[in-house]
Amino acid sequence: MADAEDSASVETPSFHVGEKSSNAMSDPAKGGKESNISRPAVASDGGPSPAPAWLPVCPGPAWIAWDCSGAVCRLRTCFSSDRTILLRDPPVDMVAALILVGPHDYAKHIWGTGAFNMQHISWSHTIATQETASLAERYKALNPAKHLRSVVEALPLVEGVHSHFKDSRSAPWLNHAITHPDLTDPSWASVQHGQALDKANIPILLMTGWHDIFFQQTMEQYERLSQRGCVVSLMVGPWTHLEMQNQTTTPPMLKWLERHLAGKTDVDTGSPVHVHITGTKSSQWLEFPKWPPATNSYELYLSSKGSLGKEKPSLDAKPSTFTFNPASPTPVIGGPLMVGGGSVSDTGLSARLDVLTFTTEPLSKCLQVMGKPHVKLVHSSDCPSVDLLVRLSVVDQQGISRNITQQYLRLDEAEDIKSIDVVLADTAYTIDRGERIRDIIAGSSFPMYSRNPGTGEFPETAKILHRAHHTIYHGSQGVSRVTLPVS
Repeated sequence: MADAEDSASVETPSFHVGEKSSNAMSDPAKGGKESNISRPAVASDGGPSPAPAWLPVCPGPAWIAWDCSGAVCRLRTCFSSDRTILLRDPPVDMVAALILVGPHDYAKHIWGTGAFNMQHISWSHTIATQETASLAERYKALNPAKHLRSVVEALPLVEGVHSHFKDSRSAPWLNHAITHPDLTDPSWASVQHGQALDKANIPILLMTGWHDIFFQQTMEQYERLSQRGCVVSLMVGPWTHLEMQNQTTTPPMLKWLERHLAGKTDVDTGSPVHVHITGTKSSQWLEFPKWPPATNSYELYLSSKGSLGKEKPSLDAKPSTFTFNPASPTPVIGGPLMVGGGSVSDTGLSARLDVLTFTTEPLSKCLQVMGKPHVKLVHSSDCPSVDLLVRLSVVDQQGISRNITQQYLRLDEAEDIKSIDVVLADTAYTIDRGERIRDIIAGSSFPMYSRNPGTGEFPETAKILHRAHHTIYHGSQGVSRVTLPVS
């Protein structure tokens, strides 16, 4: 959005963009107060423009666009974008909202999987050092595996965090976050705004990337707004979080503003949903009236031999097992990361002894996966609490595996044999003839998430680590399978 102000003069009379930026993080432990700095908008002739009277009191970082009639659209990116769609009493002149990668529940972003999202540590470092470190230094810190290893590997984790974030590097919001895993804790209320999705009644454009850190919340926003019959549009591209502001996203944003802010109903913005279909050999943009499009279920069964196929295993099929060692946690490779994420080669992950892989034979025909894949796992462990990374990848004809989508979750009372329905994140991917589908199961994705010590105690204060032996069943005790939505 850095170029929004320069690009503001779409062909509308007196179209203006102003900026409000927040220079202080919301600290849930202190009631979620923010400190804001307002910068007056400047008209195209260099003089003052008629900013809405309510503009100075609207919290959080934003770009505000309005025309000469006073109609307003809020353009929001990243943290606190929820408030774009959830102004408790929306002003009558607010006619639309445009949101790039904006969460509506920051607590869910941090603890929604049951495991602590350690990208919050690296992000907090960039905020705490923004006045003292260079941009390059802060960017490097977004990769904690390389630049904050002493913090994320500390035992217990809270001591590593407290030791690093002190004095001039203080991050009180992080101290709160890492010790409050209960999403119903009242101290999280200031960053939980899902109720806004039940109130919004203006046209909204949501923009995200398949591998954005807030991708699943954006898709939840689209789903809930669509169910209510709201005018909501969606654009999903092949991007990570830091790749969102680009030449592809700007033109549709400006067209959308012309139509919904300037009132130019003759401006064609296309279908409500624009998604980028990725694949090994080709990629393309497609338009749909809604997401997901109509699909059929394509089922594949996991077998004890590491295969993934259409044939259901026999009742006497042996289970598959792997052992997770928290002292040497399975590393993160690709996915929804701030730095180093996206769809990458995860072939090395598949070769690890602490990872299970189930792979099909080369496909005889092309498959187009559109929507949320489901993975049913019949699982048990010898530890009271364990984590699971469940990932869907595609293996090309050269044997290179690349991740498509995934889900992470923490399981309590994991010693019992349970059937777990894992809903993976939405995807749009073309699997070509001759390629293979791979299901990957691991016990961590470190340091994306904090490691589970396997003892059942609160992981962030744990000092003792236990190996966890995982079992995935295929026979009489249950059948594990992958269900793909195929168009």
